[in-house]
Amino acid sequence: MMRISIIVSCCILFLISDVVFAFTISFSPEQYSVGLGQDKLNQPFEINLYMENTEGLISPSSGLKEAIVFFNEFDITSWFLSNLKITTMNDYALTAKALIPSGLLPMGVYFFSVGVRNQQDKIFSTNAILVVGSPPIVSPPAGDSKKLRQLVEDSANRFIYIPGGRYMIDDNTMLRLKDNQVIWGAGLNSTILDGSKIATSGLSPVLVVGKNTFISSLKTENTSGGSGITLDGPVSAVVTNVLSSKNKGGGVVAYNGASLHILASYLEMNSYDGATIGKNSAGAIIMTTATGNAFDGFGAEKTSSLFIDFCETSGNLGVGAGYFTQSSGAVLRTFLHNNQKACLFVGEGSTVQNISNNRIADCGSDGIGAGGQGSTISLVSGNMINGNVSGVSVNGSASILELQQNIFLHNINTNLSVTNGGIVSGNGNTFTGANIGIGVDGQASRITLSSDIITTAQELGILVANAATAKLTSLNISSNRKNGISVVSGSKLDGSGLMISANNGFGLGINDSGSTAALSSSEISNNMNYGVIVFESQGAIFRDQGNNNISGNTPSNIGRW
Repeated sequence: MMRISIIVSCCILFLISDVVFAFTISFSPEQYSVGLGQDKLNQPFEINLYMENTEGLISPSSGLKEAIVFFNEFDITSWFLSNLKITTMNDYALTAKALIPSGLLPMGVYFFSVGVRNQQDKIFSTNAILVVGSPPIVSPPAGDSKKLRQLVEDSANRFIYIPGGRYMIDDNTMLRLKDNQVIWGAGLNSTILDGSKIATSGLSPVLVVGKNTFISSLKTENTSGGSGITLDGPVSAVVTNVLSSKNKGGGVVAYNGASLHILASYLEMNSYDGATIGKNSAGAIIMTTATGNAFDGFGAEKTSSLFIDFCETSGNLGVGAGYFTQSSGAVLRTFLHNNQKACLFVGEGSTVQNISNNRIADCGSDGIGAGGQGSTISLVSGNMINGNVSGVSVNGSASILELQQNIFLHNINTNLSVTNGGIVSGNGNTFTGANIGIGVDGQASRITLSSDIITTAQELGILVANAATAKLTSLNISSNRKNGISVVSGSKLDGSGLMISANNGFGLGINDSGSTAALSSSEISNNMNYGVIVFESQGAIFRDQGNNNISGNTPSNIGRW
């Protein structure tokens, strides 16, 4: 049996209760070989995993939240974890192994990627290269870009290892991978493809991709005016453990029907997006970090599809992730934060099926923004949405079909804003803080919510304004610093089973001609400025539909003006 040590190397630092916790998990070596037997099948071998946390590995606050494992572009997390056996463990470190059976891998070069997420939702990832048998690997001399180009141009060269060094790419040495080629380097900061000498006008990339190609363990840097890696047309690539940085175009770009997987990579400080999936293309971005890009971290546009999972996108001057021009996809288990515009945007007729289990924080506009005719998000579930200018904004006939079990915490203006014909349905959310907890504003704008909690808003728990409609069931609207619910400017509220209590202003206020609130089986109690205020002189209407308990409010339960 062949024994292979895999040590996944990255250091994870984060703060919990004023104590810094550090994880180390690494592959070592980054590239290693697996032999084939006489029957031409690989022999069984063990993957050995090492993890260390100097502040305590197994304590509840130790910080490790989740791990994900990919083999090439295939998710093997469940299989890997179910076969992982702990061999040694103490309070600070563990070693474990997983047996890889024989006969699974034909001769070739493969990529094994691991990502981890800590309790603060930061993502760290890396990979290893598995060389099975003795495939015909060719290599240029270190730093020799002309020889590298010659090797790539020969379609007979399927496996190309690029030693450490800086490869100066110019118009005569731009790399155009042939179909089925696999290239990899000595590491992110060791093998550098430098496009600063490309003189061709336009967005000329360092690396152009063919069909069924693999790229790993290198850096692309193109300061001349183009992207790092480009897929154009019906081609496909897996990009794993690549640093694409300081490109004048995007870090990685796919369009015109391309298919792209980005795994365990870093897309930083590019002059356009970190990654762009455009024009009828399909992309999956997994355990990848996009930061400091001049436009968006990840972008899908022009009827493309983009699946994002287990990523981090932060510090970008545009949005963290955006879906534009009738694009589609999903965003899962991702940390979107501190982007100058929205953390996540869905617009221009795009449809996103699932936005779940993400942390969405501290962005310059919306945490999640949906805008434009026909823009739809099917499910928003289990997200922490905090510290953004607005938590979730839905406008311009956009819709969220199911907003479920999310936590909205201290977004600045509004935790949930629905305007200009936006539509939202949901249940089980908690809205804490913000100037307004929930605002629905404008004709044809409507919300249908049940079993939500709205608390400690600075102004209003819920505002229904300008001919908007709200149907609310079993909501708890309490301890807002001013008013519980305000229905104004010809809007309508249908409420059942509401608990409106302990607000420092009124519980329910109805103002202006055409404004109507109908309540049944609700309790309005212990509010500090009337339980219900109805401006009947202005044409507002309150309809008591029965079984309501309006009591204990100051100075009285109902005020009619």
